Amino acid sequence: MRVDPYPILFLDVETSGLSPKRHEILEVGAIRFDGPGCETSLSARVRPEHIETASARALEVCGYSPAKWAEAVPLSVALRALRRLIKGHDPYDDGAEDSCDTIGGHNVSFDLRFLRAADPRWVDPATVDTMAIAKRLKAEGELEGASLDDLCRHLRIPRPRPHRALDDARAAALAWFKLEGPKVSRVTGWKAPEEEPFDWDDLLEEGNDA
Repeated sequence: MRVDPYPILFLDVETSGLSPKRHEILEVGAIRFDGPGCETSLSARVRPEHIETASARALEVCGYSPAKWAEAVPLSVALRALRRLIKGHDPYDDGAEDSCDTIGGHNVSFDLRFLRAADPRWVDPATVDTMAIAKRLKAEGELEGASLDDLCRHLRIPRPRPHRALDDARAAALAWFKLEGPKVSRVTGWKAPEEEPFDWDDLLEEGNDA
């Protein structure tokens, strides 16, 4: 039986700090791949309810301002949209045939801790983590650090808008496809896409407009 990595979803959340008990999700970005070149994405800024508890450094990193978040959605809306992207149809139908069973990201356990705290019905899927790959490359002397920035610089992946959730989810996805795609191909018979799974020209144009 043929096995491949699809569907697979990469996500990133930007938060108001490091503690899921004290801080909030400020942005959710996710991109789902159902095959080479077949993708669906989600980008949502989330309306904070307790911005007074936020870390000043975290707000600076994610670029938060009341003006930029003027059209942010409630967290419940963002989480429902994320579940719909994962499940493919009904956001609470765990038996959906087109449900995405694997989620990736860079330090994805951090993102999942916030999602668990925000949604009692959240169940962690199988995960792939590009930070684990970066740590391995660092141990082998190929990287100076294990951050997404270090990994993208090593792989020559552009990051025109770092710490925008969708852009970071895309960067992690491309890093994983570049590094793990050939390995998946050898193990399962899956053929890695010849082209990048999304259009970086469009992303660069978005970055110039930001």
